[in-house]
Amino acid sequence: MKTSHKLIPMLLLTGAVALLALACGKSTEPETTNNGGDGDDTLVQLDGDREFTAVDLEGNDRNSTEWVGQKPLLVWFTGSWCYWCKVEAPDLVEAYDDYKDTNIEFVSLAVGDSQQSAQTFVDNYGITWPHLLINSNIARDWQVRGYPTIVLISSDGTEYGRVVGAQDHANLVRIIDQLLAAE
Repeated sequence: MKTSHKLIPMLLLTGAVALLALACGKSTEPETTNNGGDGDDTLVQLDGDREFTAVDLEGNDRNSTEWVGQKPLLVWFTGSWCYWCKVEAPDLVEAYDDYKDTNIEFVSLAVGDSQQSAQTFVDNYGITWPHLLINSNIARDWQVRGYPTIVLISSDGTEYGRVVGAQDHANLVRIIDQLLAAE
């Protein structure tokens, strides 16, 4: 009987770890966005549901139209509370430094952070691109399913692809190069 009492918590722990692995998994290929579920991997145009206004760390209102449809764009859904975002941050900062003088823009969307926690996060990792505070409704509208998520947007405003989970520098460079080559 003692064995079965020990088995139940172990099974629960195993299930929790499996769910966490799914939520924070590492995808290394940008996925195209399926438009309609018919097997056609057509890239979809960002619509009004994905337009948003959010506050940056200086207290200024910023609108997604400042970036979407202007240049190729890397949108990073993150949060100071997210372990895997902290793992990815140094590699993303390095990738930003590699591309800051090119034709791609970066913007961070911090989900559920206070201004103070987001500022500490930005300062700790040396993030110098726009970092906006958003609520979970914006992440839901963008169909974010785990953190961190990177959404790549073409200069015409279409979603090129996305990756979920912490990416290393080499993979970040590879997916940014793919987006820029598609331009």
